[in-house]
Amino acid sequence: MEAGHSVHFRIVGHLIALPVYVNDEGPFDFWLDTAGPGIIIEKSLAEELGLEVIDTGGKGIGAGGEVPALFTTVNSLRFAGIEFKKIHAYVLDLKGTDEKHEFKFYGCIGYDLLKNFKVCIDYANQKLTLVKAKQRKPSEKRENQK
Repeated sequence: MEAGHSVHFRIVGHLIALPVYVNDEGPFDFWLDTAGPGIIIEKSLAEELGLEVIDTGGKGIGAGGEVPALFTTVNSLRFAGIEFKKIHAYVLDLKGTDEKHEFKFYGCIGYDLLKNFKVCIDYANQKLTLVKAKQRKPSEKRENQK
């Protein structure tokens, strides 16, 4: 595998807990969700960091039922030595997740940040490595789908 950016993680139940920095504060434990669509920030962390939280007036459905659709923008989110700028994130109360796993999670890293990387999860050494993926041309994508 090509050289990449790595970070050690902890396993909490069946989740991978990563150290993440938000607006140069932290580290905060986020879980990795390769199938999840976006970034989640715990409501109390958003408040602690003074992030502007926008209530769209809409509702979303979570594991615990209906929740208000809250969003924020994070100036900087950093993990595995990679910094992402101006990241849009969902804001949720993660109390149920914390209680289920008996562990304090401050958020979740999902597909939106991972989609441009090859993601290697080394469970034996508890190490996550991200390698920037080469962008394929649209014609190459079609060829590979045949």
